[in-house]
Amino acid sequence: MRMNYLLPLALVTLTFLTGCSSAPEARPGSIASIIKANQEGLEVEQTVDEQARAAVLGSPKTFVVSLDDDRMAWERARFFFEKYVTHEQSAAPVISKVIGARWALTNGKSGRYTYEVWKDSVANGFKYTVRCSAQNGGQAQEAQLNAGNLARFIREGKLEVSLLPKSA
Repeated sequence: MRMNYLLPLALVTLTFLTGCSSAPEARPGSIASIIKANQEGLEVEQTVDEQARAAVLGSPKTFVVSLDDDRMAWERARFFFEKYVTHEQSAAPVISKVIGARWALTNGKSGRYTYEVWKDSVANGFKYTVRCSAQNGGQAQEAQLNAGNLARFIREGKLEVSLLPKSA
């Protein structure tokens, strides 16, 4: 007798769970579009690389760092230039600038990507602005990814090394 009550409850629960799930939009050329996941009502997760790319692209390129966190943030910026911007791209891998109350780090105008980190004093901290521009065969979309990756690294200490260009 008890089995009769559990079976309908299980069917209602299964129907409810599958009815509430919606599949994300499949991109052309993805496995989701090949297997027609949306038409079949299948849920398709992003790959780890796609999730990392989305997090980096969504990272703000202008942000404020508190006075307490500034020293480590600035050191991370310098570390990025020294470790990931190759010497072949620039005569001086890190160029420091001080213009009035503004501080900057850049790798100069050679190579595929030019990185710039600007730091301005604001109340209770510093406002950072991170830019990356493409040149000499670099791609604009990858430059935006590079800027987001560097900005997130400066702000949070998280760097997606796998998303860096092969010769940053």
